[in-house]
Amino acid sequence: MTRGDRDTGPVRDRFSYRPIGVVRSPHADAHATPVQPSFARGCTGTVEIDPAYAAGLRGIEGFSHIVLLVALHAARTMAPGDARGLSVVPFGADEPRGVFATRSPSRPNPIGLTVVRLLRREGCTLLVDGLDVLDGTPVLDVKPYVPQCDIVPNAREDWVGAVTAAAARRGRRMSADPPAAAPRVADKLAAAHAPEAQSLQVTVLIDDHRGETGLEAEHGLALWLETAGGAVLFDTGAGPKAAANARRLGVSIDRAETVVLSHGHYDHTGGLATVLDEARFAQVVAHPAVGLPRWSRQPDGQVVAIGMPRGASRALAACAARTTWITDHQEIVPGMHVTGPIPRRRDDEGPAEPFFLDRGATIGDPLPDDQASWIETREGPVIVVGCAHSGLLATLDRVAELRGDEQVRAVVGGMHLLNAGPERLERTVAELERRCVGIVAPGHCTGMQASALLAERFGRRCLPLSAGCQLRFD
Repeated sequence: MTRGDRDTGPVRDRFSYRPIGVVRSPHADAHATPVQPSFARGCTGTVEIDPAYAAGLRGIEGFSHIVLLVALHAARTMAPGDARGLSVVPFGADEPRGVFATRSPSRPNPIGLTVVRLLRREGCTLLVDGLDVLDGTPVLDVKPYVPQCDIVPNAREDWVGAVTAAAARRGRRMSADPPAAAPRVADKLAAAHAPEAQSLQVTVLIDDHRGETGLEAEHGLALWLETAGGAVLFDTGAGPKAAANARRLGVSIDRAETVVLSHGHYDHTGGLATVLDEARFAQVVAHPAVGLPRWSRQPDGQVVAIGMPRGASRALAACAARTTWITDHQEIVPGMHVTGPIPRRRDDEGPAEPFFLDRGATIGDPLPDDQASWIETREGPVIVVGCAHSGLLATLDRVAELRGDEQVRAVVGGMHLLNAGPERLERTVAELERRCVGIVAPGHCTGMQASALLAERFGRRCLPLSAGCQLRFD
């Protein structure tokens, strides 16, 4: 074919590719294989790269996740011109779609793309988690997964969104028999006579206010959460002050099993490097968008960077092998849960905040990484919020959805009501009262007016946070 032919008609060349390696996975049966990597957590295996390409793996261990381009060797072959194969009923859907609007493995060119978590590299072997491909699948290419480049905020997903949640709960593709409904968290607790219910101690390592002499304060939040199931650090503050306060309070950060990042703003992630220097074996739990560059327009019109500081980003990249990226609810230690992204379904929680993904302040930041935690105690869940950017009530809605009821023993942390007007404050407090929330412990970004109203309405059940204070829930 000449260059002129290429310019005037479709390319008809045949391309051939030589595999650079092979996947070794636990999946031998296509019908029992997870349909997406997000449904395949815990499905570990290896990617064995041909030693001839060993030099190409240099530096790959610096990434927590990698993209595999594979040849779907076991997929049904589609003959050229086979129009029937261009229309398929995708997994979880009821109506046929064009094959290019699906992830069906049967395609004109059976090439697959999957994102897996890189646990570690051993020479030419990559140990990975989240495998959704068959054992023996040929590997065509390996690329690093880069959240700030690969995530598209507010992307439309058409029919997929309606079936993803149910599929994720099942964790496998549909069988011939109708699957049983996935149990709610509340159902699991009831079935096991609530073994997860336990005592909880919250120690405030950093807040905007200082409670004890000798401790430091800063605009930020870091909470030490300790139960019989384990110790978790929820956020890290804006810098090294949280770790310094921990030492003064006798809290050994090196005992942390998990570090949870509620979202990617500097005042919650800036202390990560210092924390990980001490907590060398802790798992980091965060949403993939936590490292996006972020900006805020100030009241004077100035646009300032508010994303994860560079040192924290480097520290997060360095501990890729012990980072868990979550996009849904997950139990991180027994009885302690992370909500995953919080849907913004309420119209009564204020307008969008002046947060952006670019220095020019033209691309709004929906903060898809905003998440909260809750801990099951004997008298109900204690909900821990970092900033509640999705809305405090939306956060409570998310926990209620996951647990199956609206019970709330306490709400602790930053409630981001500092810019809320009187009407929104009244609605928020009234809703907390309607839900019979036992204790409110406002801190960080809650705001003075909101804290005053909470104190007025909750009285002795309002416990404002400050660095050094402790809350115990038996």
